[in-house]
Amino acid sequence: MNQSTQRDVINIIEARLEAMRNGSASLSGQARLEGEIEMAIDLAHLTGAIDLPLRNHFMARRDRMVASHHQHWEQQCRRLA
Repeated sequence: MNQSTQRDVINIIEARLEAMRNGSASLSGQARLEGEIEMAIDLAHLTGAIDLPLRNHFMARRDRMVASHHQHWEQQCRRLA
């Protein structure tokens, strides 16, 4: 795979991670985005566009954002209870 394509793949993943960081108005939109990101990362790794350390880096970023969103949701629920 040429470097231009690799950069494009990485830019797509980065854009999806940025969209996730900015949040979604709905839980279903957030869940869809989480799935999109995971699939994009795994496909990029399987096709050789990214190596294992970069795959793990992207997955760790996604996981941290998911944990943060869950923590935020939990805090909101506690305030309402």
